[in-house]
Amino acid sequence: MDFNKIFKYSWELFVKDIVALIVGGLLAGILGMITLGVLIGPLYGGLVKMVIRRIREKRPAEIGDVFSAMDQFGTLFITTLVLGIAILIGTMLCIIPGLLLGTIWMYVFVFIIDKKMGMGEAMSASRALVSRVGFGMHLVMLLIMGLISGILSITYIGGLVASPFLLIIVCVMYFIFNNEESLLASQSASGYPVQPQAVPQQNEVIIPPAAPPVVSQPEAPIKPPAVEHRTATLVCSSCRNKAGSGAFCTECGAPLKLVCSNCNKELVSGARFCPGCGSKIEM
Repeated sequence: MDFNKIFKYSWELFVKDIVALIVGGLLAGILGMITLGVLIGPLYGGLVKMVIRRIREKRPAEIGDVFSAMDQFGTLFITTLVLGIAILIGTMLCIIPGLLLGTIWMYVFVFIIDKKMGMGEAMSASRALVSRVGFGMHLVMLLIMGLISGILSITYIGGLVASPFLLIIVCVMYFIFNNEESLLASQSASGYPVQPQAVPQQNEVIIPPAAPPVVSQPEAPIKPPAVEHRTATLVCSSCRNKAGSGAFCTECGAPLKLVCSNCNKELVSGARFCPGCGSKIEM
């Protein structure tokens, strides 16, 4: 926790809207006493809203902003009542329980205004934020704020300054610890560098090793289809007897016409292959 940075931011914001904050705080205190405490919570919520608007929207504070949280009157009234009684009882029990409750519930009103939470949800959110950042550091800050309030309240003017200034401190811590410090830095003349927030690592993508190149096997040469070798003889076209060399068949005496013994295709004299089936002619 950078205390110096917190006080620098807080003082710069306070100075920018000093009139509206002091008058608004004074108005809240007077109306709270007149109404026997009924309006303390809602008017305090209006002061919180005034500071949040300045930080989020860079909107200059106006005195009328002290009434801007009246739409959450019920929640703020009950929260003020419950927290006030609990911290009062804790303080009466040796003070320490009151300090503990005041520490873990430091951000309750800020969560109610900024996040529109109910009392129980805001109490849980405040406790979680304090635990995450560090309870001990918040306890130290609470003691420092109490010391500042005590010193400033010695004088009347100091008392008017104390309440809104301490409220701004709580709001500044809220924005810093919720990773929204850039909103403060953009309005600050201190020039504090905003540390970039760590980005969670994504699941590492494991790239599998490249597959070995596929070596293509040489294709086997295509063998031409085997040619069927057939043979044929010259036969008589009448009786199918093997023909001789004469003009007539030696078996039936018919005029000799030479035909293929496989397909009966008529052959010319001296042919070596049958033109019908391609068979080789054996003489």
